[in-house]
Parts: sequence; C-alpha cells; structure tokens
Amino acid sequence: MDLHQIFVNNQNEMTSTLHSNCVIEHPVERGDDSNQKWIDWFNEFLPSRYHADKAIIIDSDGNNSDQIDVVIYDRTFSPPLIKSHSSAFIPAESVYAIFEVKQEINKEHIEYAISKAQSVRILKRTYAEFKESKGISKTEPQPILAGILAYRSIDMNTDSFKSYLGPDSSQSLQFGCCCTSAFCFDDVALEVNDGDASISWFFYKLLSSLQKIGTVPAIDYDAYLKHIDRS
Repeated sequence: MDLHQIFVNNQNEMTSTLHSNCVIEHPVERGDDSNQKWIDWFNEFLPSRYHADKAIIIDSDGNNSDQIDVVIYDRTFSPPLIKSHSSAFIPAESVYAIFEVKQEINKEHIEYAISKAQSVRILKRTYAEFKESKGISKTEPQPILAGILAYRSIDMNTDSFKSYLGPDSSQSLQFGCCCTSAFCFDDVALEVNDGDASISWFFYKLLSSLQKIGTVPAIDYDAYLKHIDRS
C-alpha cells in the first residue's frame, strides 16, 4: 500500500474543500465556512479523546477568552459548560490547542492569532486528583499549543517569517497550515514542509505534540460549583 499517495489524496481533498468557499463573496460568511471546514476535518481525523469546536474558554474565576475559531479539547475529564449551534463555552482545563482561521498566513494575522492565544493562556486552570486502576493520580496543566490555519500563506522559508512567530512558548505559535505548506515551531527551530502532503505532515506533527502533552488535568469541579451554589 502506498501510504504517501494516501496522504496526497487527503491533501487534495482538503484543498478542494477549502477552495470551494472562494465563491462566497461576504468575508464573514466565507470566514465562518472556513472555520467549520477545519473543525469538521479535525473531528473526522482526530482520535476520539479529542474534539474540535468554535469556542470561548472560561476559567473557574469567571474570566473568559476571546472567541477562538478552532479549539481542540478533551472530552474525558472536562465536558463543555454550554454548547450551542454557533459556539461552545469550554473550561480552560480541557484545552489542548487553539487555532485562528484566516484566508492567508501573514505577519498581521500571525500577530492577531498570538493575541487570541494569549487570551486563553492567561486563564486559570485548576487540577484535581482522580482515581484510576493504578491508584490516585494528579496531572498538572501543560502548555497550550497554538497555531494558524488558512487557504494560502506568504513564504514560510524566511528569517522574517520565523521572527513573526513570537519570543517564547507562552507567546508564540507552534503550528501553521495552508493548502500548500505548513510549519512547526519550537521557539528555536522552524521546520517547514511545502511538499505534496504538507497538510498530513502538519496533522501528524500536531498529533505528536498532543501525544507528548499526554492528558489534560482533571478539572476541579468544586471550583466551578461555587458559582452554582451561592446560598
């Protein structure tokens, strides 16, 4: 079986899907359509422990993020607080990764995506003990991954592009992907793939990073209960 050809076929299918909304003239409607296409793509291919949604992130102190185009979050320990057709409200503890969706990856949109990511990264994340077969476990919060998704991009193979991505892991983008190229950034090295299966390359790079994070912390439900029981 030719695995490379399978990845190329996936690339061509996603490229065709993203290209199909170019006929939508209204920029907001076109943006919403692009968001949903990426969300659907993640939910089709991600392992079932992960889920993708457009969402606002909330912490146990009542603070919230900006609205995030694509949030990859856990459905094992932290269910959404509220889910509607247009957006979800998700506890900060459950978030693995966040993405901004634009038509083009460029300096302006990268800076905007970093600011959106920061609105999530500053939120409080609780963690609690939970019981499993090996006994009692407690997992502390890990860094939240961030990225940008688009239809096209400026040249990623330049020093200036690397400088746009942010100074450190708390204020940078780790991933970016468009129809023709993708990048992975670890605060020091920028790796770019512009081959005929770059979308699949991006996806497996993301999966590898999610694997290294492991599991998000078990949410401390008592921290949220105080907002329910005010008697």
